[in-house]
Amino acid sequence: MTKTFEILFVDDNSDFRGTNVNRLTQEGFAVTAAAGAKEAGELIGAKNFDLVITDLEMENPDSGFTLAYHIKKRRSDLPIIIVSSANSKYGLDFSTSSESERRWMKCDALLPKPVRFEQLLSETNRLLGIETVHSHH
Repeated sequence: MTKTFEILFVDDNSDFRGTNVNRLTQEGFAVTAAAGAKEAGELIGAKNFDLVITDLEMENPDSGFTLAYHIKKRRSDLPIIIVSSANSKYGLDFSTSSESERRWMKCDALLPKPVRFEQLLSETNRLLGIETVHSHH
């Protein structure tokens, strides 16, 4: 019996959220959707998630960072992927390459929007320690 991973997917764009929740569900994950950081914060307390994928800009420009910070305070081991259009929108270059930046941002991966689903899936698998069947060796 393989474990079904619980993912919390947080994004205020219902199209983006719907598409990715559907695709992650097809990949065999149990996905809970939240439309914003506030809702996500309530869900975190109610359910034991294995991974959180969150948008950066929701109620506030840094909602994703704030959410990640609160999640990590409660569960430091919970992997978080932040998806952000800030790079393209403001020309900001957030990077999770250095340890100090990862600590500051409280997330384990940062993907720029528009994000390819394959990219999102591979980060999800990597952070959950899932061995993907079709490897590229």
